[in-house]
Order: sequence, then structure tokens, then C-alpha cells
Amino acid sequence: LLSVESFTLDETLGRPFAADIRFTSAQQDIDLVSLLDRYALFSIHGPHPDAALFPDTPPQLLRRWRGVVSHAQRLSASRDEALYQVRVESQLARLAEGRFSRIFQQQTVPDIIETVLRRHGYRGHEVAWRLRPLFGQDPNPYPKLEFVTQYQESDLDFIHRLAEKAGLYYYLLT
Repeated sequence: LLSVESFTLDETLGRPFAADIRFTSAQQDIDLVSLLDRYALFSIHGPHPDAALFPDTPPQLLRRWRGVVSHAQRLSASRDEALYQVRVESQLARLAEGRFSRIFQQQTVPDIIETVLRRHGYRGHEVAWRLRPLFGQDPNPYPKLEFVTQYQESDLDFIHRLAEKAGLYYYLLT
């Protein structure tokens, strides 16, 4: 059984989230290497609104984050328990690994970003654009670009650069 002692969460519009979670366990020898690159779910529960009337009402889910364990360490140990810390990051953070050079021709910015995400295994339901032009604007504000270059840049940095230049942002539905 793991008991969360504390956590810090960095969640910003247009960036992958990262959560540093400290927890205790009676198990002194958790295999930390086996945790790396594994999917993790971190959730926060709070009292149900009806808990005062019905004390047996289970806690209510407030938020949840799905990600990948990118770092794990044992911080300390006593005779009874050990203190560990893991970092859970959005799977999107993995796009920061590696540097690539590519050329894209005759594609819109959303199409280019979708192409890059699909190369990393993202599928239809994971890549959903909700592009809504402002009232009175061109209904297709993202024209096909003649030539776009990615040069020795991580896919995450490339996506951020394109999105920011086009006025796009994203948030993660976890």
C-alpha cells in the first residue's frame, strides 16, 4: 500500500504536465527501475457533497492525471517504512527526446502538428482539434503553408513553435 505524503504539480496551458509525488510504503525495496516508462494514474479525491448526511458515501473524484513515470528514487528509509518520490509526466513530454530535421510542404499548421503526433503513436481520439475562429474571422484561418522546416529541434519544441506562431494552444484531457 502506498500513502501519498505530498505532491507538486506543474500544469500550464500549452505545455505537458509534470507531477512530483512523494509517498511512503512499508515495502523497503520497491524496484524503482521497473517503474520507469510505466503508465501511472494520479488522482485527487475529496469529500462527497452529501457526506455530512450520509457518512458512508465514498469520496468524490476531483481530478485525475494519466502519464508516464520518468523518474523514481528512494529518498529515505526507517525501520517501518521508506519514502519515495516519482515524477509522472504527460506522455507528450516524451516528444522532447531527440532532435529531428524535416520538411513539410503544402500543409496547415494543425495538419503538421497532427502528422508529428501520429509519428509518436497518437491516434484519432487522442488528437482532437477544436478550432473555432472568432466571430467575423475567416472560417479557415490556417492556410496551407508552402514550406515549413524543422531543423535539429525536438518534436515538442517544434510543435510549440508552430502552435505559438499560429496562435494555437492546447490543453490535456487526462
